Amino acid sequence: MDLLARDFEDLRCVNFSDQQSRFSQEFYNGLVKWMQTIGTESTIDTICSGRDVAMCLHHIAPEFFSGEWLQSTQIDGDSNIRVKASNIRKICRRLNDYFDEVLKRNLRDSEKWTVDASKIAEYQDRAHIEKLLVLLFSAATLGPNSTMFVQQLSYLQLNPVVQKELMSVLTEINEDMPEARSDKPNSERKLQVYRDSTVEHEEDKARLNTRISSYQVQIKTLRDEKEELESQLNDANSKLLDFEIAQQEIHAYKRSMVQLQEQLHQHEAGIDFKDTQIQKLNSELERCNETIRKLEDNSTADILNQVSDENLQLTTQIKVLKERLTAAEQGLSESESLRPKLKEINVLKSENKVLKEKMENYIATAVAYEDDKRRNEVLKVQFEALRLHMTELEAKLTEETVMNEKIRYDLAKARKRLEEVENEKKILIVEQVHLKSEIASQNSPSLEQDLEMSGHNGSTLEPLELDERIDFQLKTERLRAELTEMKVKHAEEREDLERQMLELSTELRISKEKIGKRG
Repeated sequence: MDLLARDFEDLRCVNFSDQQSRFSQEFYNGLVKWMQTIGTESTIDTICSGRDVAMCLHHIAPEFFSGEWLQSTQIDGDSNIRVKASNIRKICRRLNDYFDEVLKRNLRDSEKWTVDASKIAEYQDRAHIEKLLVLLFSAATLGPNSTMFVQQLSYLQLNPVVQKELMSVLTEINEDMPEARSDKPNSERKLQVYRDSTVEHEEDKARLNTRISSYQVQIKTLRDEKEELESQLNDANSKLLDFEIAQQEIHAYKRSMVQLQEQLHQHEAGIDFKDTQIQKLNSELERCNETIRKLEDNSTADILNQVSDENLQLTTQIKVLKERLTAAEQGLSESESLRPKLKEINVLKSENKVLKEKMENYIATAVAYEDDKRRNEVLKVQFEALRLHMTELEAKLTEETVMNEKIRYDLAKARKRLEEVENEKKILIVEQVHLKSEIASQNSPSLEQDLEMSGHNGSTLEPLELDERIDFQLKTERLRAELTEMKVKHAEEREDLERQMLELSTELRISKEKIGKRG
């Protein structure tokens, strides 16, 4: 507290040295202590930001300064000057409404108690801060719960000088803003409260409609995305079909490639076999030539004939071998022609690998589409639940509206009945007084005891006739019984009415809290 006082002294020297405060430092410290009893921190930053003032107003009148209003005005102490000024203006506007509607005092036209929010937010002006705290103190001590806050102030045991200043401030407030005479009955005020609650329900409904509209926009966007994904899936399916056809062609090429490789191996094996045969024939031919050269040296005809026969056989074999060699050369040329096909097969293998990669990409796209589809289904379920919740809220709002109208009707009916009972009571009282005056004028001494029991002195009454005394006594007893019965009936009806009003107000409060939570 001393630190807070020193801060204010420094601020007075720097920011408003040319402006004198109306109140003493002890007066300000007393108001700060009183704010701390309500449960606020009450430092320079929190007061100038409006946070502590808004919290105090919420504790003073939570029905008027609601929690929603408190959330809209509660800010951090390190906010900028513009936000602080806006916060103070909100508090001042709501204070004006509180003085007008609850305290029945005109604060708006009072220039003397006008608070400058800019000076508080930017310069922490002492005079305007004190005005704001005085208005806060007046709202607490002049409101419906003034006794509780006055007791909190008495517990602080303030300096008598400070107490005197507080009383003079309240007197000044009463003089500057006298309480206006309100001709509005209590029932109309309660009706206004019910209307305000109905307006709040309508605002809740509007907010829910706004949220539903935003959800509908999101659903429309998701539907467009779904259609786009479906088109992409169709393209992927068509490409997948093309890929399957290409895969079948690849399998056919593979089979043909295997067959060609087998044929190539067969031709190569045949060529090798023919080469070995040719080598054998060449060796035999050389051997035959050697034999011929040997036989040329011999001049015998038999040997020549034999050699001629062998030569003829060898020539025949050579022709056969040449034919085989030609066939082998043809097979070799065929194998050379198969090599481009082998290259084509290798190209098809690479294309097959590329198609496999594309197939994997298409499968990943299809999986992503399925995930988006499941998310869309979840959003559909959430939207349906929200729509059902909105339908329930509308039904409850309709039910609350009907209950509100019923409350109004029951309240008007009960008050009318109460007025009738009061009128009957007044009539009975007038009749009783009239009867007592008649009894007093007749001066009946035999009714002294009865009149003493009813609160009258019968010492001056004179004797009456027996019939008249009996009639008066019976009439008095009847009036007493009727009056007692009316009192009992009136008490029961009043108790029933209060119980009904309490139940209805409780139901209305619970329904408002439920709608507020769901909203």
